[in-house]
Amino acid sequence: MKYLLGFSLLLIVSDLGCDAACYRQLLHSDDKGCLIDGKLRPFGSTTRTKQCMSCSCSPSSGMECCSLYVTPVEYDKKNCKTFLDYKSCVTRVVRNDDPNVECPVFAAVGR
Repeated sequence: MKYLLGFSLLLIVSDLGCDAACYRQLLHSDDKGCLIDGKLRPFGSTTRTKQCMSCSCSPSSGMECCSLYVTPVEYDKKNCKTFLDYKSCVTRVVRNDDPNVECPVFAAVGR
């Protein structure tokens, strides 16, 4: 069972690049860079935000940010809960009565 859980988590993490949620913000012609987390970032830079987003800044395409995590949608919602660890940008699903025990996740989406 441990191998199945580990394999399921590996599939979810490996699918992140395909299902990550992204948004784009166009810039004005006089902008000197992108404002990310309250700081002006130079063109050509990529930054990880406090909200677990990866944001890149380009004078031609503007600022594009994509989530670095997935949101579990199919798991035992009665006995388990999710939380996002903002340091590692990993969403964990654990038992309500024992947060040290991981719950199996059957599907997740980028958000």
